[in-house]
Amino acid sequence: MTAPKEIEVTDHAILRWLERLMGVDVEAARAAIIREAGRAPQAACALDNTGRYKVLGAKAELVMREHVVVTVMKRRSFVKGRPE
Repeated sequence: MTAPKEIEVTDHAILRWLERLMGVDVEAARAAIIREAGRAPQAACALDNTGRYKVLGAKAELVMREHVVVTVMKRRSFVKGRPE
């Protein structure tokens, strides 16, 4: 007998769970990300030759490709020139 297949959860399902069961305002999050991306376009730096670049916002580091935010990372704080 084969073992039952492990259940997987898509990112879409997680997003809807957060929105519909936990009350997260997804559109407010989207607007905040857009504001963050728009604050510092001059602080963008290329990541590689695929067209991706990083924007350093006040709260987050945003990885973008062709004006689309593809991921968000917590902004690292720096102490004495070194990341914490």
